[in-house]
Amino acid sequence: MPPYQWVRAVSGMSHNELQRDLESDTYESLMVVLDAEKPKIRVPTLPEDSINLFDPIQVKYYEKDPTVKAATEYIEHRRLNTAINRPDALYISLKDRFSSNRLVIPFKDTGGKIVFYQTRKIFDWDDKPNYLSKLNSDKTLYGIDKIDERMDTVFLFEGPIDACFVKNGIGVAGINRGHFKLTVTQQEQMKSIQLFDKIWVLDSQWLDDTSRVKTQSLLEEGEKVFIWPKKWGKQFKDVNEMCVHHGLDQISPEFIKKNSICGENSILRFKMMFGNHNQ
Repeated sequence: MPPYQWVRAVSGMSHNELQRDLESDTYESLMVVLDAEKPKIRVPTLPEDSINLFDPIQVKYYEKDPTVKAATEYIEHRRLNTAINRPDALYISLKDRFSSNRLVIPFKDTGGKIVFYQTRKIFDWDDKPNYLSKLNSDKTLYGIDKIDERMDTVFLFEGPIDACFVKNGIGVAGINRGHFKLTVTQQEQMKSIQLFDKIWVLDSQWLDDTSRVKTQSLLEEGEKVFIWPKKWGKQFKDVNEMCVHHGLDQISPEFIKKNSICGENSILRFKMMFGNHNQ
């Protein structure tokens, strides 16, 4: 059907009425029709037939399924079932077109409702990126539902897995090398924690080039950033790797605070410490 016939059909306008409307100075009636007919994409809360890997009954039902078994082993190896700031559930789907065979990490709002999720690769044969975000959805903050208001600080991580290992850990669902910008939804969520001090905890600046670039960018924007002590930063890429190696379920907030910097002198200190790495 030609476009003008489609518009006429959905609007109920005659050919002459439509022609007069198009020739007039205003296209309001046409635009209302077109906007009303835009397809609305509804994305389910979680991938199709998601299995709760924290539910013993569901896990028992699928105990012979190799994918479910691999997912539970991955969770245990990464200590995600015992981490201090773990989610209430982790999921896997065996059927979803886009997210099957990947660990599903739910992001909740302050009311405890799942509003977003990311999936994490767990199989070597998976040629997709390590993390994928929910399709057609605005990124939100992981951990905003678990904030302890008795603490004075929140800790901002790139992803949700590292955020699981620090009380008041928040995952921003990915950063890049340039200047970081929160989504509209994340900006709204940040208002609920605006009275807290905020410290960025990135991957080790000793091992990760993107982290070094991002650290300097954040410091230039006046943010406070955790600088990995050389002793640990040379050994471990991120918080989860360090916790797995040492059998830990959390990193002390005080350890992070003690090794964080901000302010005018912080940029110079950072450049002196990592100058050779940035060349």
